[in-house]
Amino acid sequence: MFGRVREFHSCAKQDHAKHKDSDSNESARMQVQLNDPDVIDAGKKVRQLFDRQSSWPEVEQYLSQCLFVLDDENKPASAGGNYSVISR
Repeated sequence: MFGRVREFHSCAKQDHAKHKDSDSNESARMQVQLNDPDVIDAGKKVRQLFDRQSSWPEVEQYLSQCLFVLDDENKPASAGGNYSVISR
């Protein structure tokens, strides 16, 4: 099982210059190396479900119980810890 989703981030609320390093290819490679299972494993599983023409209830169960388990269903999206736009 993957970790719980702690927070969704809103790009509209982000300072894109602060966020660009986190969007780099190197950052993505590091995340894949550090996490097991990772986003690639999740994609493979979704692809398997698609290839098998799995029923929606089976797909929905995987998504809701493995990929998109929310830590707090009522927490609003934010820019993310270090990415907020600072008003002047």
